[in-house]
Amino acid sequence: MTIRFIAHAGFEVFSKGLSLMIDPWFTSSSFEMPIIEGILPGAKTIDFQIPESHDKVSEFKPDAIFLSHYHTHHSPMVDVIQLATKKPNCLIAGPSPKNELIGAISDRIKSLAPQAKLEFFSHRKKISLEHFVIEAFEHPAKGHLGWIIEGEGQKIIHLADAIVNSDFNDRRLDSSWDFLKDLRPDLLLLSAGGNVTKGLYNGKAYLQEHSILSPFEAARLTEFIMPKSVGVMGVFHHSIWKSRAEFALPSSIAEEQFTWAANILCPSVHVIPLRPGYSIDLNKAELTITPSKKSGA
Repeated sequence: MTIRFIAHAGFEVFSKGLSLMIDPWFTSSSFEMPIIEGILPGAKTIDFQIPESHDKVSEFKPDAIFLSHYHTHHSPMVDVIQLATKKPNCLIAGPSPKNELIGAISDRIKSLAPQAKLEFFSHRKKISLEHFVIEAFEHPAKGHLGWIIEGEGQKIIHLADAIVNSDFNDRRLDSSWDFLKDLRPDLLLLSAGGNVTKGLYNGKAYLQEHSILSPFEAARLTEFIMPKSVGVMGVFHHSIWKSRAEFALPSSIAEEQFTWAANILCPSVHVIPLRPGYSIDLNKAELTITPSKKSGA
């Protein structure tokens, strides 16, 4: 199994000719086209990849696309639709939205990618695609899914924009994480930006801390799951939302804090410094990480 890091939280998982993509985001905002639209109707943001992806959407032909949630830099409409039309019957899988949005998302996919198959997933729902078994799981961040992908005797977990507890004032892992304890996948991919959001409510400014795992919380969750290897994602972008803005740690600081904490809490876990354009080969006796020529590494 080979895992290719596209950008932000986007990956391709490739094995025996089958291509699965998770949160594929290729098209960054630009001065010419600043607005990115998601597959969820009305979802529009300005999002910059920093650094930008080294890959092009035209280079991939996925058999299935798995979405962790419907924020635009995880489910960008232009990229998802372009990918979904490469092969007939490409599966687009995402979390079950509110009832009033199911028809809107379905109609949008049907009109723009009529040959694609759209399927909504909930907690612990599984699907088999040839030699792959993919399982969705819910976690404390509402409207979000994590994905467990198994194939060739290997297992990876993709966990985007999670929080430790549905109660923002409680920094302990809540019970919804229990089924992942000591799961020991070959690779864990998780966000660790420690994002803080600001906004207005009834004319009053507010700050919401812990809207995404902090580097230290991500290290605690890594210790809980105990993968063989782990990579921090979701720190390579800058987002401007319609009615709020986010503060996230610079990627170098987030990685440094996470690595420091992980080396203390779970020193046997190998921390991978992810960069757009890196490929991770789990088939080798020793884990290999191959930068693309364009990555500059």
